[in-house]
Amino acid sequence: MKGFIFCTYYSHVIESVQEFYWWSAFFLAQEARWAALNEKMRELGDLEFVSFLQDVEGMLRTRNHPILLTDFPNVSRDDLDSDTELHVFFQSAYERLTQVTVGTIELLAASIRNSPDFFLTWS
Repeated sequence: MKGFIFCTYYSHVIESVQEFYWWSAFFLAQEARWAALNEKMRELGDLEFVSFLQDVEGMLRTRNHPILLTDFPNVSRDDLDSDTELHVFFQSAYERLTQVTVGTIELLAASIRNSPDFFLTWS
């Protein structure tokens, strides 16, 4: 289901800049989860959100963020307080997140309307 992975990610990251940072790093540290999010957004046709995710991934990778969940305990929401470059990026990216996801939600809603049997069981 295209929407489930997005909703899982979105429900956490929309809370604040710190949550956006932490949950993005958490998803990225789980290769299958990050890949699924990207793949489902491509299937949905939301290339703007895919591009957004690539930018987030690029920043996290340049900052040497863990790519394995076993290394993840070193990531803290407080990282933004001690890393100005990371904070500036995620503050700006959070604003972009709030804009980009409007279109994502519209695409998901249209997908549900166009294929209700995929999402609902009629009794």
